[in-house]
Amino acid sequence: MELGADGGEQTGSRETSVNNRVFAGFIIMAEAEWDKEQLKRDLKEKWNITAEEDDEEEKRDDSLIFETDNMMAAISLVPVPVPVPDGEAEINAENNYMWPDAVETAKNHKAHIIVAVLSHGEDNLIERGKLYAKLTAACCRQKYATGVYTSGVVFEPHFYEDFADVMKAGELPLYNWIWFG
Repeated sequence: MELGADGGEQTGSRETSVNNRVFAGFIIMAEAEWDKEQLKRDLKEKWNITAEEDDEEEKRDDSLIFETDNMMAAISLVPVPVPVPDGEAEINAENNYMWPDAVETAKNHKAHIIVAVLSHGEDNLIERGKLYAKLTAACCRQKYATGVYTSGVVFEPHFYEDFADVMKAGELPLYNWIWFG
């Protein structure tokens, strides 16, 4: 079974999981570069999330893995210039009727960041989804971020980040989780 970022079943998508304990998606990038330290600062500044990696020996420049509230957050830059395989980002960009440049932007991406939130046992699906939206929104601030591929669509980064901001007012980021198309 394949699951989308919203925990719902997807077909023909790389947004996969072996169970319903994973939220996952991709930030498509114009270049295979990221600023891990800036990402950590953005998480702290924007969402008050302290992204401290536990094991100093396991730290890598191309990934940020940390635990928070009984969940594991994993953010990884694919370490070589590799777009999302099989033209999948481009195909799903066609679903975004609100962003005329979505397909062209997706076609031109050179790399991607994988964002995943995994549960450690019983947790709150809503809280896991909120953490996923916060992590993804913070990744939208990366210099070379050009799109967010999740929930069967490619979002414009500012659109995704703006809709994640509703959580600051206590609302749920429904437009980040569900594509109404």
